[in-house]
Amino acid sequence: MAADDWLFPQPPIVPKFSLFLDEDRFRRELRRLRLSFWRDVQFGSPNGAQVLFLEHKSDHLAIVSVDRKMAKSRPCRVEVYGLLVHEAVHIWQHARDRMKEKNPGGEHEAYTVQHIAQALMHRYDELVAPARRGTRKEP
Repeated sequence: MAADDWLFPQPPIVPKFSLFLDEDRFRRELRRLRLSFWRDVQFGSPNGAQVLFLEHKSDHLAIVSVDRKMAKSRPCRVEVYGLLVHEAVHIWQHARDRMKEKNPGGEHEAYTVQHIAQALMHRYDELVAPARRGTRKEP
């Protein structure tokens, strides 16, 4: 994975995050980060998606994984977006806990979750677009 695959800049307290739809790429990234436990980490989730939080050097990272096969089995992309919003909330909760914030401002919280969710959705579209290009009908 190239450094530009990580989705940033983010608000400073939000961890750098990325999205993986492919288990092989996910495992390669964990190895690239030289994480000793890379073999033991579960990819995806029976519920569709999961986020792995870790610290690497001085960075806080969040790695979202969605099994591409599971995503394709969903009747529409909106269901996958729902999973990504769910994981975006977990990323925000992690950031909030790191700040030791008990009552963040409602607008701050909403905009931060929106920012994270939109970045994940955009990345999802980038990852699935090549597979869909051949099937897309031109207007």
